[in-house]
Amino acid sequence: MSYKQAVGGLILAFALCGPGAGTLRADVVPGDVVDKSNWQKVEGLLPEPVLNWVKKGDLLLKISALAYDPVPQSDFLDASRENVGKFDIDEEGGLIDATTRKRPAYVYGYPFYQIDPNDPKAGSKIVWNKWYPLFKMAQNYFPFAVDWVGRGGFERRITAQVSTMYYDGRVYRIPNPDSTETREIIQVLGPASASGFVQLTWRYLNNRQDGVWSYIPALRRTRQLSAANRSDPFLGSDFVNDDSSLWFGKNQSFKWKVVGQQEVLIQTASPDPVTIIPGEKWEGGQEYVQPKTFPGAVWGWSDDTWRGAPWFASNMIWVKRPVYIVEGFPKDPYYSYGKQLFYVDRENFAMYYKVIFDRAGQYWKTVTVDFGPAWSADGVDRYGLVSFTLAVDDKTDHASSNPAASPENIFQFNSPRMQPDMFTVEGLLRLGK
Repeated sequence: MSYKQAVGGLILAFALCGPGAGTLRADVVPGDVVDKSNWQKVEGLLPEPVLNWVKKGDLLLKISALAYDPVPQSDFLDASRENVGKFDIDEEGGLIDATTRKRPAYVYGYPFYQIDPNDPKAGSKIVWNKWYPLFKMAQNYFPFAVDWVGRGGFERRITAQVSTMYYDGRVYRIPNPDSTETREIIQVLGPASASGFVQLTWRYLNNRQDGVWSYIPALRRTRQLSAANRSDPFLGSDFVNDDSSLWFGKNQSFKWKVVGQQEVLIQTASPDPVTIIPGEKWEGGQEYVQPKTFPGAVWGWSDDTWRGAPWFASNMIWVKRPVYIVEGFPKDPYYSYGKQLFYVDRENFAMYYKVIFDRAGQYWKTVTVDFGPAWSADGVDRYGLVSFTLAVDDKTDHASSNPAASPENIFQFNSPRMQPDMFTVEGLLRLGK
């Protein structure tokens, strides 16, 4: 199928599903295995590029069902209900208090628990809701890798780690003198040719652009970058920084609108939530650690039994979830992506797919992530644990995968090892050295 035909099919799918309507034209049941021989069973249950992967034989789906209700913890949902009517979206797409018309210093729970898909601001509200389960994680340490994978299999890997400090939406508030929403440090550990690269991002509560600084090992200097650099390839891979969690950009930098609703099949490593292990109890609450028994993703290039493209995970099961389809378009003309279509869960606001078009409007690539809730043993504390993000560039027939939680990469939630002074230019220099 040509790119023009693929895009035409995608447009047709959306024409058949206005807000409030479904696009279900086929169905599957747990136990089904879908591949290129019976791809019609999942027509209407996948974004068009993903359906094309199945048609080509690049991807096969083992259908299952979740054994739990994938919603946030009860106090978060209670707070979300209490937030109804309190917040609004300003002209720039920023979150504001409905009474004062200013950005609130702190919100816990979804700011927009009730979504009317016909509301012109619904797209922005959905994307704001996406952030608050992440904010609840407070401060985290996540090791990860980025793999380059072609048709011939694995090509090369970088290893890295990301530390994140959220100021809004956390259970235990901390002082926020600089009025930041989020601070993040990405540090590349290897190979030697890339080791030492460090990037710091400050995202502010108001509508100003992100502050971005990078430490360049070859120069032994720190440089401040434009926020538009978040759309540049990450160290030459098929990812950009804003592909993290499918969307890690500033909401105000895009225009958003709801363009449809449907059910889609998504990937997950287990039909049950991962049980996370209590770590250190500290003044900021309870730390949790991912168990080493969590298998993570098994990649096709390392699995002799896998019959699909080498960049897909071979050990995932596929389950149905209801989603909004939200279109995002960058306001910055220098942003490398054009239109993007986000598939966002209608119940928990997790993002599963991002279908990306270039600035000329031609289909380019798709980024997808697996779904992995991580709960305390009693189910009271609930986080998100992903084993991978995957970017497939259908124009170049190449992919980059982001192996995340696994026996080698242990995630730490609400970790006391994260301290505010780490997330400064001075802290950046200390890590760079």
